[in-house]
Amino acid sequence: MTRDEAGKVLSALRAAYPRQQVGADTVLAYATMLEDLDAREVMEAVKRLMATSRFFPTIAEIRQEVVTGRDDVVTGEQAWGEVVRKIGSVGSYQTPEFSDPRTGAAVQCLGWKNICRDENMTATRARFLDAFRSLDSKRARALQLGAHGTEADKQISGQMPELVAKLFPSKR
Repeated sequence: MTRDEAGKVLSALRAAYPRQQVGADTVLAYATMLEDLDAREVMEAVKRLMATSRFFPTIAEIRQEVVTGRDDVVTGEQAWGEVVRKIGSVGSYQTPEFSDPRTGAAVQCLGWKNICRDENMTATRARFLDAFRSLDSKRARALQLGAHGTEADKQISGQMPELVAKLFPSKR
């Protein structure tokens, strides 16, 4: 996002929140802190915020809305659905690949064979969703701080399984 594009975003916000004082320092701060984001994504996020927020959004709120508004967001329930499909198609003797790194990391935390052989799938689903949400919040935080998707995914694949395994011990 260029400074001119950031200026357009701030102009839209200024029009939507006329009581908010927006000086040159504010424009500079917003432009600096949003410049690593895609201008179209920022404008869409600002539109959503203007429709739902009564107050002038902070830089953090805009960055968070950009991340949550992306089309590639996989929910925990969708990830669990993929796990269930892989149980049926791959089985416990092969190692599946998942479309989202958070799904693979959550499966790794619980253990693929444990998931496949567990008789209490309701409890397994709950533990998987807890692990997935932990990984998801870590990824969202990395993206919000400016990491690109692949960098955030590497953080999840490399660091989070051990942490989540401690938080959600499996029957290994």
